Amino acid sequence: ECRIILTWQAQGRPSTDYTVFIQLWRDNQFAGFDAPPLANDYPTSLWNAGEVIIDPHPLDLSTLPPGEYQVWAGLYNFAKSERLAVTAGGKPLPDYAVDLGIIQVK
Repeated sequence: ECRIILTWQAQGRPSTDYTVFIQLWRDNQFAGFDAPPLANDYPTSLWNAGEVIIDPHPLDLSTLPPGEYQVWAGLYNFAKSERLAVTAGGKPLPDYAVDLGIIQVK
């Protein structure tokens, strides 16, 4: 089992509850993992400005073929199927996703 731990810092109180997406890509999408932050124990609509949330996500990689995968993550509104905007240096990131780097599946 693999676990990715995301650290969120709320800039304000979100007006809705968001879902985390984690995607592993190699040529095309091989695996996607979606879940509320903290297994829905602390929905985003309860987060306060400035608060830091440590959010672990277990990933079952047992069905993936061996190889290197690019890992992307972000938040989206499940009801509207809209991703929360993500920027770096004042510019939006592609697909509103953060590049977490490479993971090696053996």
